[in-house]
Amino acid sequence: MSVKILIILFFSFNFLVGQSEIFKLNEREYKKIDGKWYNYISGQKGDQIGPNRIIVKMINESNPNLFNFYDLGLENIEVASYRMLGGYYLLKIQGSDDPFKVATLLSNNSNFEYIEFDALGKYLDTPNDPHIQ
Repeated sequence: MSVKILIILFFSFNFLVGQSEIFKLNEREYKKIDGKWYNYISGQKGDQIGPNRIIVKMINESNPNLFNFYDLGLENIEVASYRMLGGYYLLKIQGSDDPFKVATLLSNNSNFEYIEFDALGKYLDTPNDPHIQ
């Protein structure tokens, strides 16, 4: 009987260790693998994301500096960029706020048109322009 219990525990442990955490936001999927979060597009692993950095676009291209995040119970949100092309802004989540809870709250708020975690892209090649150093 103890052999059966050991076998069950062994397979249970291996199953749990092999699992990845998954978070879905709108049509996007994010998975945690080896302690790092990645975006997944059409089932394919994409870039690593910074979970404490969220790119947002507000309805009517409003400025998130004018939005009262306290109304959503969020105290540790900083607008970390000026308006980017197309009316997008970068928000930083500081302190102990759960970034996935923050993203869900923003996604459920009608003032926000677009919400996505910031990807940490990679250089694919070295520029050959002599003026770039």
